[in-house]
Amino acid sequence: GAIFSGFAMVLTLLIIVRKVMNLEKLITAKHFDNMAKVLVFTGLLVGLAYHLACRVGGQVTGDQNAAERFGVSLVPILLGYSVAHYFSLLLLEGQAFRSLLSDPYGRGWNLFGTLGDPIDWTLVSTTVVGWVQLAAILVGHMVAVVVAHDRAIEAWPPAKAMRSQYPMLVVMVAYTMVALVLVAG
Repeated sequence: GAIFSGFAMVLTLLIIVRKVMNLEKLITAKHFDNMAKVLVFTGLLVGLAYHLACRVGGQVTGDQNAAERFGVSLVPILLGYSVAHYFSLLLLEGQAFRSLLSDPYGRGWNLFGTLGDPIDWTLVSTTVVGWVQLAAILVGHMVAVVVAHDRAIEAWPPAKAMRSQYPMLVVMVAYTMVALVLVAG
């Protein structure tokens, strides 16, 4: 999640800066190719880890539909990463919404008298943003583990359900550790 969003933002800005500042000779297509390779490799690695955990869990239980059964457990992770990535954007850039409402087409209108409203960049500190990101990622992963456990308990006896969860638990702990290292630096 963090890698994809980060690379997407860097690529978007890099494309614009490259063109505006005439840096085509310095920032070449090879740079974009290398970034795309990192994204593909990361996506394959994450997908492979999830796939292998589902296969191993399926072998433990005899259920070859583990990916379908536990796919829903990825939703809390998606929500956690969404909060982590967009919390500060919504809080800070969201303040511009009032101005944009007054002049939606950028023609100098001031329909609601809010065109010149300043954005308070100190509304939330970087420390708070960091803690919200960490909490969102941790909570998302913990809820995902609980959801997966509930799905397993619905399908199998408790001992078998517990064994089915070990491979995915290892993957989730690894995902969480990598995410926290990326967020906390």
